[in-house]
Order: sequence, then structure tokens, then C-alpha cells
Amino acid sequence: MTRRSDNFSLAKSSDDSNAHDMRNDVHCLLQPISELGHRLTLTGEPLASLELLKSKFAGIELFLSLIRFVAISFLFVGAAAAQQNEATIRFNLFEMQGASVQTIFNFDAGYAEKTGVPVSTPFSLSVPKHNDIKRIADGKPDGGAFVKFTFAVQGPAKADGSASGLVFLENIQVIPATIPINAEADDPHNARVKVAADLLRNKALPSAVQGFKDVEILAIEEYAFKDYPGVHLIARYTDPSLGPMMLRLTANLNPTQGAGYVTIANINLTLAPVSGGETLLKTLSAQVANSLVYK
Repeated sequence: MTRRSDNFSLAKSSDDSNAHDMRNDVHCLLQPISELGHRLTLTGEPLASLELLKSKFAGIELFLSLIRFVAISFLFVGAAAAQQNEATIRFNLFEMQGASVQTIFNFDAGYAEKTGVPVSTPFSLSVPKHNDIKRIADGKPDGGAFVKFTFAVQGPAKADGSASGLVFLENIQVIPATIPINAEADDPHNARVKVAADLLRNKALPSAVQGFKDVEILAIEEYAFKDYPGVHLIARYTDPSLGPMMLRLTANLNPTQGAGYVTIANINLTLAPVSGGETLLKTLSAQVANSLVYK
């Protein structure tokens, strides 16, 4: 059954032996930002415009279980090939024909018993699958992320008629993070949202775009996921090989405890030309991030 993206035993697997890793970036203006979510106003200012988000949790330790965010890697067939594919590949995620199906991945005690990977905070994800898109799942990604999904499309045929490699479309990583609940704050919800926004802007973002140029934050907003609140950050940056890229970071707040997850998603805007909130929610990575449910 297909789940709407606006409601809101895993081992590394790929049947393409020529897949390689690389990094990404962004250059498409997101219009209008107001479509992306519900703008949160704090002390009379939009959250996105605050230069520095200070936590009211002065005496509470805020930490990511992942000490550093790993450099984000993307499927690629080499820098020169990417530039060639960018000019010749004919693909638009939002013009695809045919229905996609959703696969539910449960990360719980059963998953831990089957894979040997401990799951301290159980959750599930709904991950889209389409015949024209290669989906690669990595249950033990490098760098400490809990799970990563990469989506790619077949590149155009080479001059000699032989098949080329895969071209990166999107990816998303799910990373354990702790965002405490401070019941003693004047407004516990508002205080926690500010902490989450600070985490995304001042810790996750710098690591995710390290080494890239033209980095620009388009929005930092409170975001209503299906069953709980959260925060997302939308940014763009430029990758020297792939060109315009979009970055979406989410803090999916666990409603019952501090332990939960954040996600890091990268979108190739040449193949998925996001133009606003409606198309953003149609991206594969947004469907995954918005489907996260705590058990």
C-alpha cells in the first residue's frame, strides 16, 4: 500500500557491482519556505532567523550518541562520468510513471536478535521502492549511523552501447541522538524544540556540508511528523561533481524519552528538482524520514 508523504534482517545490499561511494551538494532556491512546515516563533522571531539558538537546559547534557557525523557518501561512477551523465541523463523523480510500493523495516528486538545489532530505541521506517530506481540498504554503514538507504538510477548508455553505472539520486541516514525532555522548563515543548534546532544547525549541519561551497540555510522550522513533533532544517550547497544539491536534516523527537533519532538526507536536484514544500515531501528521503515511528 502506498503511504502519502504529506501525512505524516537488513544488511548492505546491492546488485550493482560497479557502485562506488562519493559526496554531494545543492543550488536550487526553495520557494516558498512557508510551504515547508509550520514556522515556529520564539521571542517574536521566526526560528529560522535566530543567529544562535540557546538551550534552556543549561545544566543538562545534550549529546549525540554519534560523536561526529560521518561524511556523507553517494553512489557514483567517477567524477568525469558524473559530469557527462548530468548532461545526458533524462530522469525526473516527479515525472515517474507507475506506482511505488512501501516496504516496512522494523528495528526492534527481533531485528537485534537476527542481526546482532543492538536496538536501544525501537522504531520502524517505511521505505519506497520503484522499478526504475535502485534501492540500496546498508544496516551497518561506516561512521556510526544506524542505517542508511541510498537511491540511484541507471546512467545513460556509453558511446559503445555498453551500460554505464548508477547515478546518485538521494540518500538518507538514521543516526541515534539524545534530545532530553526538561519537565521543569517553563515550556518543556518549546525548550526541547529549541535544543533540537540548535543540534541540527550547530552540530549536524557543519559536519554534513564540510568541504562544500555555497552552503545556505533555507529554513529551520518546527515540523509536525505523523505521531509526534520535531524539527527540520532545509539547506542547499554545491557539489563540484554533481552540481546543485539539497540537504534535509530532521530531529524526530521521541515523545516518551530523550533517546531518539535524527536523519540526514541529500537530494540530487538535477534528478529531483525540488521547487517547494509539496515536491520536497515527494522525495524518497522525505518519505522515509517522515515515516519514522517509535515503538
